[in-house]
Amino acid sequence: MNNLLVASDSYRLPLLRFEQPKALCSRLMRPMEKEIDGNVYVRATVPGEPQPTLVTWSPAPTDSCSLSFTTLDQFGKGASGVEGYESLLDLTPRSVFKGADLGRYDLQPKSGVPKGRGVAPDDVRKLLGWSEQDGQWPGAYPSQK
Repeated sequence: MNNLLVASDSYRLPLLRFEQPKALCSRLMRPMEKEIDGNVYVRATVPGEPQPTLVTWSPAPTDSCSLSFTTLDQFGKGASGVEGYESLLDLTPRSVFKGADLGRYDLQPKSGVPKGRGVAPDDVRKLLGWSEQDGQWPGAYPSQK
């Protein structure tokens, strides 16, 4: 919940992957996660290139035991009830983080990254020294707006 998944121009693989071998598809028929709500996916469009797969999901009623989705709308329909409050932003890592190239992953104050749906658990917030409001931001660092 409330994950911030950011891809650079060079990373064209799925941002979220739940995969299992075809041999296990008939034995493991439930999704690995019940809910992955509130995630924010960030990937800049690369002109002239097709839209890459955003999510790979298993198990699925296909020959390969998995489905691939390029949009959140497709994912919402294909894996119904798993993700309901998510965002896909067409941004670069530099638009989101203060200094990704320097290892500074604090959110830019005006990055456009929305608050998540839920709040990080109490024990996690206590460990990180976060307030309840800090725990609403996706990713590992709260926004400093």
